[in-house]
Amino acid sequence: MTDVDTPLTKVLGANTAKALATHLDLHTAGDLLYHFPGGTTSVATTPTSARWRSARTSP
Repeated sequence: MTDVDTPLTKVLGANTAKALATHLDLHTAGDLLYHFPGGTTSVATTPTSARWRSARTSP
């Protein structure tokens, strides 16, 4: 079973885990789960999937 303290090497494999550790300083499943790219600090500001779909289909 995976929990937030599980090392990424056990979840994703050594090469992927090494890249995430090197470039994004992510080391555990919890780090990955709570990583918000692009400087986003709140889930409330993250676009919903519906907004993404409408943005992709609009001319």
